[in-house]
Amino acid sequence: MYRPTTRNEWQLCGVLLTQAIVTIALEVYIFVEWQLWVTPTITQVPISYLIPINLAILIFAGVYMFALALDAINAKNNILLFAICISNACSFAYAVMQYHLMESNTLGLYEGRYGYPTLVDTTRSLWPSIQPAEIVVCIIAGLGSLAMIPCVYFLHKEYSWAIYKCVNGNRKTRMRYLFYEIFLVLIKINFYFLIGFIVQYNLIFVHFHNPEYTLTMCLIPASLITMLLGIYFVQHERTWGVIPIIVSTAIPKDIPMRVMERPRIYHSHTDRSATWVYSHT
Repeated sequence: MYRPTTRNEWQLCGVLLTQAIVTIALEVYIFVEWQLWVTPTITQVPISYLIPINLAILIFAGVYMFALALDAINAKNNILLFAICISNACSFAYAVMQYHLMESNTLGLYEGRYGYPTLVDTTRSLWPSIQPAEIVVCIIAGLGSLAMIPCVYFLHKEYSWAIYKCVNGNRKTRMRYLFYEIFLVLIKINFYFLIGFIVQYNLIFVHFHNPEYTLTMCLIPASLITMLLGIYFVQHERTWGVIPIIVSTAIPKDIPMRVMERPRIYHSHTDRSATWVYSHT
């Protein structure tokens, strides 16, 4: 694995590594507290999947951002550095939304704790125990996003000069290299957001008994293969391979999911089908 060499590279990787470690520790703590609080019957409601998924997505985001940072400084990819800043800001926004989601869900479950079946521990409320951890997750994500800005700025100046010397200042070559950087960034960031979408969609809206569950999960390895092939084709200037990669990346991935899901819902006679049809009419 590539190791940072300059001070700015060490600072950027240090910020993202610290953010990832702290986020993982806090999210694991929140998950453990959640598991100790709920009862086995919680699996009867969608929230039993929603909460762990939201926690796992933030963990994945922290690890993936750190991996992308190592890749960016190895390739001296300025566009990827800016994309990491934007993506980390999105993670901060997601952490804030998770805070409000956890607050409303835990308090709602506690208020209805005496209902049947019993979903949570009726002797205590979970929210006071995990609220400090949720606040720290938001603060860490926000401070990490702010701390990255000067690091990325100085790395951008450093890499711009290195790239300029490498391409000998030729305008045409610089434009080709810019498009090369943009393409690599798009397929790497697309994989990041696609994983989050597929996991949430599949585990919340699709039951594992349904055939589209397996088909949707197959999109994860397919997307990984697409990303690796895209990197290979563009680095070896294989135009015939890059074009289908661009087309497949541009197609919204929820289209095939909706196409598979709606006919089955409309033509089935389950309670979920009736609820879905009623809510969309």
